[in-house]
Amino acid sequence: MTVQFISESPAHTAALASSLARILRAGDVIVFTGNLGTGKTYLAKAILADLCPDQLVHSPSFSLVNIYQAPEFPVYHVDFYRLHSEEELWAAGWEDYLDGFGLLLIEWGQRFPDALPLSYLEISLEVIGEQRRRITLTAVGERGRQLQEEWLNAMASH
Repeated sequence: MTVQFISESPAHTAALASSLARILRAGDVIVFTGNLGTGKTYLAKAILADLCPDQLVHSPSFSLVNIYQAPEFPVYHVDFYRLHSEEELWAAGWEDYLDGFGLLLIEWGQRFPDALPLSYLEISLEVIGEQRRRITLTAVGERGRQLQEEWLNAMASH
């Protein structure tokens, strides 16, 4: 199932990220898609700020993955943008991050869809104004559907 809504501003996007962060757990996978400059890293950083408030968060564009420690699980913030092939991803140790012990936040996940786990929530961002973004949620697999439903319920209760 696909759901769309509009974020009116960066502050609105951060509030949405905060409501998502509260329901995330080890083993969850969030895949961020969208063109350059749509806010993928901003949204991922907003989630991380909520989960790991005492840690300095950086974009993983040059390092492929940054690892953070939330109170209950590690968070792997991954960026596929600079990779040239799926083989390069696997050679970099991708299987180590698919262990289910941590939360995976993947930017540019659409580049290598066959390397993604069987269940995840895809968050696609599209610029529709200077600060406005269209956010499209696509649930893949059972946990992806659960995450989508739980996040929509969390947003509705605020």
